Amino acid sequence: MPKYFKFSDKEWIFDEKSSGENVKNWHDGNGVLMRLQCIGPDKELSDLLSDENAMREYFRANLAAQGVGVVECDSVIISGYPSARAIGKIVASGESAQYIASLSMPLMDRSFVLSLYSREDGMTGLRDAIVFDKYLSESGDDVLNDDGIPSGWACDPYFPEYKGPSLRNNADSEEYDSQFPEHPLSKVRSKMNQVCKSINIVDVEEVTPRPWWKFWG
Repeated sequence: MPKYFKFSDKEWIFDEKSSGENVKNWHDGNGVLMRLQCIGPDKELSDLLSDENAMREYFRANLAAQGVGVVECDSVIISGYPSARAIGKIVASGESAQYIASLSMPLMDRSFVLSLYSREDGMTGLRDAIVFDKYLSESGDDVLNDDGIPSGWACDPYFPEYKGPSLRNNADSEEYDSQFPEHPLSKVRSKMNQVCKSINIVDVEEVTPRPWWKFWG
């Protein structure tokens, strides 16, 4: 029986103009964009969800191909269904950092992918700078890598030996979100947590009218 995606969050503004048949877009009026996609079955990801290390390797490779580094990636259960939740970041030279939180739900007949995006604006790099100074004063880490940065500052969270683009650093830890609530990473992580709590996957007969998604308050 076909499954449909329901979720509740009154803070979102639907962007009908940019939405299409299988892609729906929203924004929160505070720098966060949200996209919900309905795509075909994703057996490859579905088969990986029982092996968290393999699932993380899958996301790391796919994100790295786009210049994105993994901040966190975990297997989760949403509305009773095994899913993958990830946060990535991309830091390009001369550009502000962008953060992407995603939830992938590979079901039997279709897959849902929910993505949240937010980019630094205004005074950029403040979170990293403050936490970096704190790290230097507390860690005593004086072993520098090839870029002249302390070796313990940035690395992939699950594969420390990996050297790829936009590596997670200590400032990306969730413990600093409350100190920097308006930072884009804090916003996408918090918003994703809120939306995930309201997601309900239901059978088609339970939804009236019957689109593949339903936004309810």
